[in-house]
Formats: sequence, C-alpha cells, structure tokens
Amino acid sequence: MSCRRTYGEGITNARIADRLGLTESTVETHLASIHTRLDVGNRVQAALIAHEAGMARDSR
Repeated sequence: MSCRRTYGEGITNARIADRLGLTESTVETHLASIHTRLDVGNRVQAALIAHEAGMARDSR
C-alpha cells in the first residue's frame, strides 16, 4: 500500500503514517510531492484527479 492509495480515503496524515509504518512527516513529504506533480493545491483536488483517472477506491 502507498500514500497515494490511502490518500483518497479521507483519513488523516497521522492515520496514513500509522497504516504504512511511516512518520507523519514522511507522509506529508510524499503528499506534497503528489500535489506538485499533479499541479494541485490541496487534497480534494488531488482526490478528484485520482477519481477521474480510476485510481480512487470506492468507499461503499
């Protein structure tokens, strides 16, 4: 599992870090990199792009 796969689940950075065995700082670094690559300013915009690309999990 990776940060990008857990990203769209709506969970906190701390919870992502716990799931992946990383520090919260490392998760924040990974997510900042994702934002830069996608040229977005926040988590919602990144999640929308992931959903449109078929990368988001269905939470139902």
